[in-house]
Formats: sequence, structure tokens, C-alpha cells
Amino acid sequence: MKKEIILTVAHKEFDSSKIDSSCYKVIAVGGHDNIKHDYLDSIGDNIAIKNPTWCELTAMYWGYKNIKNVDIMGLVHYRRYFSKNAYSKHPYKYILNGKEIESILTKKKVILPAYYKKGVGNKRINLDDNVNSYNLNVLYKILEKKNLKYAKIFYEIAKSDWLCGGNMFISSKKDYDEFCEFLFPILNEFERILLDDNKMTPRMVGYVSEYLANVYFVAKYSEKEIARYDVVNTELYVPNSFKYLLTKLHLIKIIKRIKHKDLQQIMNLHN
Repeated sequence: MKKEIILTVAHKEFDSSKIDSSCYKVIAVGGHDNIKHDYLDSIGDNIAIKNPTWCELTAMYWGYKNIKNVDIMGLVHYRRYFSKNAYSKHPYKYILNGKEIESILTKKKVILPAYYKKGVGNKRINLDDNVNSYNLNVLYKILEKKNLKYAKIFYEIAKSDWLCGGNMFISSKKDYDEFCEFLFPILNEFERILLDDNKMTPRMVGYVSEYLANVYFVAKYSEKEIARYDVVNTELYVPNSFKYLLTKLHLIKIIKRIKHKDLQQIMNLHN
């Protein structure tokens, strides 16, 4: 069996006994070292001080720099996991376990979230709930200088209503590291520009990194090389609650998403 570590990012206590402890390892972030954890993002080579704006990326960076000698690596959240049935009344039951992850990655290169529908877009560039056009244009200009192919993909994703979000993925450790080598230099430049312009806001780097993740995986892999799974939010699943009803209704949107023309155009961008 291959050695796997799926970093499970947490800033508060949660019931980790319900997930596969053979692969899911809790990494405490944001200075919350008093919660039960396997790792801290503030030891070794780290960027923990940036957590207020970089969010879960401080955990991603920590894994990139400090975890060695593993075959499979990934990142999820304490309440969000890849699921075989994200709309079940038993949310923990269908979370991918270590054996399933290993089996999937014998056939696919990476496990990613399914696309979800963003906020309202316009003809020029998308304006979602968290990222405004200034931030996206800064990112576009950085990519344009580095790689025109990346810039083109970014533009198409930005103006689309669809995004693969959450900064969640599972891959080989080699591919995990290669993604980080792409991601962090761009984010460092993005951060520098926003700080110079006095435009930085909480969580902003974490938000825009979701766009970069989409760019990278679209450019690197064909859609056939990607295993896409819906993401279960374990905090929504209180039986008969209003939140649970809303989640069930969201299933209708998920079923329909493949029919959307703009989503198909995004899928067609894959290498």
C-alpha cells in the first residue's frame, strides 16, 4: 500500500474520529495549536504568519516544504471532503478513504472537486462573491508576463460562471510539489502588488488561488486524467434542517451543470 497524507486543514476542534486516520492528518492553522492535531503550520519551513490572507495555503505550503517520503499527498478541509455521495444523510459514510484514493490514482492523475456555479458574471470578467475585477486583472497581468497560455485559460475561467473551488486536490506527492512550485511564486507577486496598492483584504490570496488552481490543472491535464468528486460539507448535514433541504435542492443544479454551454467550453480548454 502506498503512503498517503491528506492534510485536513482545521482552525477549530472537530470530530476527526469519523474520517480515515490512516491518510487524513489534521494540520492546525491560524495559531490554533490548542486543538487536536497531527501537524502545525507554524513549525519548520512555514508561512503561518500569512494565514489571515492566505487561508489554507499556509497548510499547503507546509506540506510542500516539510513532508517527504510519501507517495500521495492532498489537501481538504475539516468540514469539506471528496465524497462518493455528497447528498446522503450520512455524510461521513461516503468520504473517500485511503484505499479508494489509491485506487483512483492508479487510473487518474489528480482528484479535484466538481465544478460549481459562481456568482453573477458579466461579458468582460466574472465578479463573484469574494474576488473583484481589480484582483482578477492583477492576476491576469502576472500570468500574461509568465505564460500566455496560462493567461488565456485564466481569462476564460474568470469570465465563466463556473469554478472548481476550495483549493482541494489529491495527487502524487511529485505532482503536489510541482503545483506548489507553480502557485507560490505567482501568489507572492500578487501579494506584493496588493500590499503596494493598499488593496489587501482578509482571505484574498486564498480566494484568488482557486482561480490559479483551475488554470494549472486545466493546462496540465486532460479532463479524462482528472477524477472529479462532489464535496460534502459535514456541517450542513443536520437531518431535516433547512440547510440540509437547501443542499438537497442544490443537487438539481449539479445534475444540470454538464448541460451548460460555458462549462463545456471550460472543459474543452483542458490540455
